[in-house]
Amino acid sequence: GTPAPVPGLSGVAAIAAGYYYTLALKQDGTVWAWGANPVGQLGDGTTSSRGTPAPVPGLSGVAAIAAGPVTPLP
Repeated sequence: GTPAPVPGLSGVAAIAAGYYYTLALKQDGTVWAWGANPVGQLGDGTTSSRGTPAPVPGLSGVAAIAAGPVTPLP
């Protein structure tokens, strides 16, 4: 596929991708997450998947991000 901007997301300093989910670190130090969430990898306290980026609650002043290879449940 061809790379394209993520709608509603700007000012991104870094991206990290796991298995069906993505994290973005914005220049303001906040972390945004979207994608599959079967084991809570989006960090929002739920297991609900999300198709659009939303801020991860409780995180600010973050300097770096990483995403693990969390696999979906069978």
